[in-house]
Amino acid sequence: MQIRPYQASDWQGICAVHDAARKFELAVLRAAGKPLSLDVLVGNTAALSLYQSAGFEIIDTVSGKLAGNEQFAATAHVLHFRNHQKNNST
Repeated sequence: MQIRPYQASDWQGICAVHDAARKFELAVLRAAGKPLSLDVLVGNTAALSLYQSAGFEIIDTVSGKLAGNEQFAATAHVLHFRNHQKNNST
């Protein structure tokens, strides 16, 4: 197997794979019952739209180094999800 260096043209494909995997995770998040937060890189409008459609809201935008690949600077939206389902237990 040969792994080539990342190219800017790879970005749309990476977003598509990421967004498809997140659909299942979002179903699990809805059942979590507690506040949750996550980061979405600025510019990943597909992921941002997906999370917002699931109920996440942008609470902040931060800049720093890309986690796991600190040689790159990154800016991300911090999203927050609060499960608004009513608890039926008494």
